[in-house]
Amino acid sequence: MPQIKIHAVICNVPDESDKDEIYLKIEDKKVWPQKSKFSKIGVDEALNVDVEGNFQGDWLALELWDFDYTSKNDHLGTFHLDLNQDPGHYGEILTNNMEVSEHADYMLNWEIIK
Repeated sequence: MPQIKIHAVICNVPDESDKDEIYLKIEDKKVWPQKSKFSKIGVDEALNVDVEGNFQGDWLALELWDFDYTSKNDHLGTFHLDLNQDPGHYGEILTNNMEVSEHADYMLNWEIIK
């Protein structure tokens, strides 16, 4: 069972015109941020995530969500992490949820520890 650490989320293009209010989920459970509903992020900004854990299986689906006050929260897309790789640092591009956003562009920095 590999141990992974998620280091940072980088925004290349937000879904909204100014900043997105993002949070991350794994298997329908919010994992970040832990002390607030969301974290704001805009163009060319990076946010430290520092989430780690042991995960089973070949892939980990890490969902990126945008918090909305007046409507249903938006699932912007999913980072698909290949857990069969050798220990080391990796980058992953967001696979967009095209029903919600065609232009949100995010990157994830993560690591397989063992």
